[in-house]
Amino acid sequence: GCNAKQVAAQGDAMFFCLSGVSLCADGNIKSATDCGSLPIAHEAFMLLSEEGEKPVLLPGSGDRTCTHLGLPVFATQGHFARARLILPDVLGRLTQCGVYVKGKSEKLLLDLLGYSLADHLGSAPNAAALLHKARGVSAVLEITESSTGADNLLEEVLEEARTFINDKEKRKKVKDLYKVAAVGLLANGWSSSELSFLGEAIIEESARRAFSRKLQTVPLSERLCLAWSFLGHGHCDNEDGWLDCSLDSRSDGSWKEGFNIITAGPELELLEEKNPGMFVPRDPALLCEIFGSAPPPGTPPVAEWSVLYGLLSKWGEAIDGARKHGGPWKVLDSLMTGSASTGTGPMSLANLTGALGLCQPSRTLKDVFLHPALTICQFAEKCTMKLPAKEKWEGLPPRLALAETIKSIVKQREDAARANPICGAAYPSRTPLSEAQMRSLWGAEASPLDETLYKEVRRATHRRYASKPLSVREALTEKIYRKQGGQFEFPTRLDTFIQGLHRRTRDLHDAWERKGKPTSGPDAKKEGVEEMLLRLRWDDRDGHARRRLSKILESIWDGLEGQDPGPPIPSAIWLDDGDAVGTGNNGCGADNEWSVV
Repeated sequence: GCNAKQVAAQGDAMFFCLSGVSLCADGNIKSATDCGSLPIAHEAFMLLSEEGEKPVLLPGSGDRTCTHLGLPVFATQGHFARARLILPDVLGRLTQCGVYVKGKSEKLLLDLLGYSLADHLGSAPNAAALLHKARGVSAVLEITESSTGADNLLEEVLEEARTFINDKEKRKKVKDLYKVAAVGLLANGWSSSELSFLGEAIIEESARRAFSRKLQTVPLSERLCLAWSFLGHGHCDNEDGWLDCSLDSRSDGSWKEGFNIITAGPELELLEEKNPGMFVPRDPALLCEIFGSAPPPGTPPVAEWSVLYGLLSKWGEAIDGARKHGGPWKVLDSLMTGSASTGTGPMSLANLTGALGLCQPSRTLKDVFLHPALTICQFAEKCTMKLPAKEKWEGLPPRLALAETIKSIVKQREDAARANPICGAAYPSRTPLSEAQMRSLWGAEASPLDETLYKEVRRATHRRYASKPLSVREALTEKIYRKQGGQFEFPTRLDTFIQGLHRRTRDLHDAWERKGKPTSGPDAKKEGVEEMLLRLRWDDRDGHARRRLSKILESIWDGLEGQDPGPPIPSAIWLDDGDAVGTGNNGCGADNEWSVV
């Protein structure tokens, strides 16, 4: 029942409460949860918690408890003076070692303010409590020395926030974006436009992280398809209509439709000629799906992006309005001591708490894309990052740069297929190749379209044929999966990696010989090829691929029979028929199970 003045007069100070505190060995706070808007006196907490040994039941909150004290209440100069004396003990209890380190431990307050802001944006909005928490943190940092040469710790963290705005590379190293946003609540010397820039930078980084998570498991060919779909002009009468796509939308896979990596380069060049610099994603719902994935800790979910941007923008406007009255903290302090009247206008508590009120959550792409064309281009560029010779295309319009990148990759894959042809039973490479090298030469393998069916078939097949070699079990899995209606699909036409092509063909040939089944002659070869078409991963809906793969299998079978396999065949099933090569590897490679096409 005591207020801050009474508590301070008794030699005590008030702090906001925490629960669910998880501490890191490096001295940081891994997680913490606010325990509502009402602070508690330090001595009362220590008494009720038996010196911090047990949780304290919070009055009027059911069975909720708190385990630690956190952010200090400023209230008045006298009260804050008492809080400063107690703060080292409070901060020391928020470290694993229990030791307070001046100038370092105070930075924990920013972590806590970030968690408070996250709760405010999410499930527990309380503008008044957030306002007082920011005031307390600002006061502590302003009187704490900096080790970087800044005037104080407050100026140090404000400079870090400016760096976050201006340096996109350094943004990537920031773990907690809520913490950066919390610094914005302390930036009383910034203009409203600067705080808007901070909100914009946080949205950009949140979007980048969402997109990076998508790309982590995406092979090169699919990344190129993604870039193509982003920069594709699509079929939309309203050029900005795609921005009205609901964030709840999920892709139906239409972004892949029409993508042919062999012809994509020239198509992009023609599109840029017709619609220079105009981008309409082919499937806006894909962006919604990417952004809608669960973010990592410290990154706001997409629904909060526009809310956070709006909060920082409104707070900047409140700072501008209160500046002629000494700034928001002077206004708040005057209200707390009763030296300023309540009411409306810049000198009112309602104005300050209203600035921290929440707008509607993000609902469409328009709410999260502040610069649509630029963002789309950045996403497309990220799809092609770290590709060889990518720097050659810097300076070109995004579409033309992507076109050149795709054409160079097609050329590289074609050259690899011709330099490593298939000729008989020997592997196409002279030396053993790592899995990564094979992927760079021949791309990705085909994937089952029905993952559930494939897993069931694989489990049953491996159990039934447990005594057979792994390569045989895998081959039989593909065959039985197909027999049950399953199909495979390559990510793009350029992908041509077929796991176990040589090994599985040899396994079948050897098995027939052991059983006394004929392996020589046109009929036996034809039967062997048909059997192998069932035992390999490839898209059997593609007639061209069937012809090419059959020709390759015939060459391997002839080699196993000791017959002339004919001229070397480029090791890619997407090349045109009749593209035999007369130069390059003679086909006599190392007998390495992993050196397969």
